[in-house]
Amino acid sequence: MPLHNAQFASFGSHAPAKIVNNFDLEKSVETADEWIRTRTGMFERHHCTPEEAASDLAIVAATNAIESSKVRYRDIDLIVTATVTGDPVSYTHLRAHATPEHLVCRLLLEKKKTINII
Repeated sequence: MPLHNAQFASFGSHAPAKIVNNFDLEKSVETADEWIRTRTGMFERHHCTPEEAASDLAIVAATNAIESSKVRYRDIDLIVTATVTGDPVSYTHLRAHATPEHLVCRLLLEKKKTINII
């Protein structure tokens, strides 16, 4: 069945609060700020804490996308997420959030439902 009316209603993103710079990396691995900068152009990057997972970031990103759009939660058919650093195989860290909106996002992501594209 072709989807003639599919559209992206909004986009959202979120990065972890913890910032690791090249000098921090020098302390834990054999590297140097100059080596990293000349090859990648990077000075700092965001890292999750042990308590954070990709799905936690996806919840905030999806919520931001929904809140910046005119789409109601009940009208969402699909939330697309992409990452190269997914959650661990064990989902025991997943938590329900306080608001129904967060819970809707969490359930969609946990059950990997392919359900209006955000």
